[in-house]
Amino acid sequence: MIDFFQTLHIKKFVFADAENANNPKAFIDFCNKNNYLNLDTQITCFIGANQNQNTWYTNAVKYIQTLKKQSSFNLTPIRILTQGENALDMVIASYTGLVMGQNNNAEFIIVSNDNDYASVIEHFSTLGIKIHREKIEQNALKTKKNSSRKTNHKVDENKVPQLIQSILKIDKEKRPKTKMTLENVLKNNNRDVVKNKNSKDYADAVLKVLISQKKVSLQKNTLYWK
Repeated sequence: MIDFFQTLHIKKFVFADAENANNPKAFIDFCNKNNYLNLDTQITCFIGANQNQNTWYTNAVKYIQTLKKQSSFNLTPIRILTQGENALDMVIASYTGLVMGQNNNAEFIIVSNDNDYASVIEHFSTLGIKIHREKIEQNALKTKKNSSRKTNHKVDENKVPQLIQSILKIDKEKRPKTKMTLENVLKNNNRDVVKNKNSKDYADAVLKVLISQKKVSLQKNTLYWK
């Protein structure tokens, strides 16, 4: 892995948090817009334990091939199996420091919608390293999210405690790890209450209570049970 990053011709290193770039199309549009799809830039996307590395990479490459302006590019996914709050952030920060030690004349870009990298960027910037963070504007996801607000389905608050108990009965290690998985579990275990049209609303209602009770925390679409 160390040899992989010892590339003299690379002028920019892009380290992307796939939990914020989980839409491959939006991420590739971002890279194309910023002229990162070339051989002078190494793009490394860090995939979380709850994401499918092969699916993400395959969808990203397929979309690149549909672009009118095709070019050679360096795109590498790295899957991180460690779970826990901020686990992916810590790994990205570590890789940034590792690669920086071998290519300190290059430019470094951390792609994430989180503010957790502020101290890393500030520290290396004071040492004269060219480093900054960029956010991804996922317009497609925003449109979908806004649309879901307009078609919000009523939640029966009297049913929420029942749904919460159905989740808490599951062994902690086997409970849903993402919001999407939580929706599916609620639908499968409570078919009389949770339907496709209201599963997201019920999942949000359940999470709101569980988070307030400090039984779970939510970070970057990943659930951490306590």
